Amino acid sequence: MKPAPKLAFVLYCWISAVAAPWTLQIVLVLTLFALPLFSPMWRLPSERAKHTARRFLAFLAILSIVLLIVNGLMFSGAGRTLIVGGIALNRSGVLFASTVALRLILLSASVLFFFLSTPMRAIADFIEDRGLPSALAILTLLSVHIVEMLPDRIHDILAAQEARGAPVRGSLLARFRSLIAVLGPLTVSSLAEAIERGHAYALRGLGSARILPSYSTASSASRWTWPLLSLSFITVAWRLLAWIQR
Repeated sequence: MKPAPKLAFVLYCWISAVAAPWTLQIVLVLTLFALPLFSPMWRLPSERAKHTARRFLAFLAILSIVLLIVNGLMFSGAGRTLIVGGIALNRSGVLFASTVALRLILLSASVLFFFLSTPMRAIADFIEDRGLPSALAILTLLSVHIVEMLPDRIHDILAAQEARGAPVRGSLLARFRSLIAVLGPLTVSSLAEAIERGHAYALRGLGSARILPSYSTASSASRWTWPLLSLSFITVAWRLLAWIQR
């Protein structure tokens, strides 16, 4: 399967996060959460991918709750007061935070599920099929891999420092110092692995004649890509028209 229809859906989600009404944004968020469960195209291929998705969605949930509370407490505009768990929250602030959180979830979850459900080789094939430089395909593969491995790499570095007696879990100042100490080993190890993987991708034929099976399926791509791109265009045109008529 080519990534083209999935990329078109991600583009539609991003445009809708900015231009569409909040009701459509809710529908798209629910659709995003349902796609990995019911669509083979979006199904997460491994337990590691599912674990990454759960952790990221939990982070988004916590961030959304913090946004709701902070804006509800700090918002100074006029509006009714909502009592949630004994805390008085400004209704206008809660609504504003809900809009921001909804957009944030739509933007980030669409990209997250795209990269977790799409084989890296399919992304590289898509980039090469569009006539883009092979270095861009290698850079994309390396970037996704490094970002995916960052939490485990940081955990290993902190565990090694704690084993040497560094105050990793002390006060806030000690934690800040340990974070600075992580940056050096993290940068060096990431660059070293990027160089090694870059050579490995080149030796496996990335950028030359394709030696691995392609994920291309033109009929499936054309079936979904153009309708989704048309929806994106219609959403932008509708938003521009509404802005002009104000």
